[in-house]
Amino acid sequence: MRLMNSITGKCLNIEDEAEATRWVRSCTPWYQGEGIKTELPCEPSQEIQASIDDDEQKYKRLDFTNDLVKRWNELYVLLLQPYSLDPRFSDPVILGRSLVVALAHQWDLDRVESGVSISDSDLARECCAALRIKDLCNTIKHVERTQGHYAKIEGISAEVLVDENDDFCFLKNQITYIHEVEGEFDLIEDTRETIFYWARRRGVSLLGIVGWNEVSTNLKACPPSNKITLFYDPQICIYQRSQGLKLYRLGSAGELIPYDHNNIQLEIVDVNRLKAAGGQLPPERNFFGSYE
Repeated sequence: MRLMNSITGKCLNIEDEAEATRWVRSCTPWYQGEGIKTELPCEPSQEIQASIDDDEQKYKRLDFTNDLVKRWNELYVLLLQPYSLDPRFSDPVILGRSLVVALAHQWDLDRVESGVSISDSDLARECCAALRIKDLCNTIKHVERTQGHYAKIEGISAEVLVDENDDFCFLKNQITYIHEVEGEFDLIEDTRETIFYWARRRGVSLLGIVGWNEVSTNLKACPPSNKITLFYDPQICIYQRSQGLKLYRLGSAGELIPYDHNNIQLEIVDVNRLKAAGGQLPPERNFFGSYE
């Protein structure tokens, strides 16, 4: 009989069957039994399977972190800067839309992994924010109205704390969206809550990621000033037709209480002119670190 080693390509003509069996045995690590068996092992060992499962979970976590957590962090850091922003033509709004779409896709990923499609009623019971974000995604993706409730990004405003001396302390920029049934919501808060929800449901651990050990974030205000100073950068906001402001006082429990100030002084500084005059932007505010 003519035998070939498929690895080396070497061929032999062997007439004796016993000799042929010995040759196959020496060239085939997975050989078993007395007959000539050339099939590969069907299933990996328990050790190999455990390694495969660990790798799948690792890359699932990395994919979740890259798609959602990292994108949310980038949006939040951008909103922490005292930029003057337009509700339609600024980078934070564009980034916010992409985050909303990525979050809505978690519904599809969960369906593939679990084999069960969670209904809107169950989603609303488990996480109202996740359903609102799903509705907002449908509005963003489709020109014409589709199934589900209508929701849209309404505006972006600079949030400012007024201290006991009536000085102004910039907090952050806030993107708000309107849901036709439930009202107005903060996009950054709802997307963060939705990320936590899908992480729990899909079994993704967020432990060890800076800023994601707690559901809420601790925000420190900028130093006080006798005026509100915002910076217009055409690289971040290509066009601005209006500037939104929301003023607050600090309540006894540390909560923010809307406040009407009778003497608001607002200055919007053009970044290009500032740099041309030798000026500098304030230091970037950021509290995120490694994603490992």
